[in-house]
Amino acid sequence: MGKARLRELLIEIQKEETLKELLGSEYYVKTKEEKEHYLSFVISQIEQDVDKMLNEHVEQHLRSLPENKSHRNLMIFYTIANVVLTGAAGFAVNEKTWVFVVILYILLCGVQVLPYIINKK
Repeated sequence: MGKARLRELLIEIQKEETLKELLGSEYYVKTKEEKEHYLSFVISQIEQDVDKMLNEHVEQHLRSLPENKSHRNLMIFYTIANVVLTGAAGFAVNEKTWVFVVILYILLCGVQVLPYIINKK
């Protein structure tokens, strides 16, 4: 209910601002019917702009949540760990150090599984 009231309030503010911009000094002398006539041409654009503004605000709020920031940092860690471990495993295979290859692949599998384990919480 709060979002709908906020949307309606923002639409009313945008209507008034648009009318003041369109009519200039004639804003205060025009009748309500004349103002509604002018608004009928731009009301759909005003509603789209308000919806876009509200959606951008919600998306910005969701992006700045601490959970999303920590998730992004974990994904960066997983990516770096995968790249380093894959390169090290390739080097170990090239050098034919099989014990090191097995250890690195176990670590690599662990890093691959960690996001699924953490996301279950």
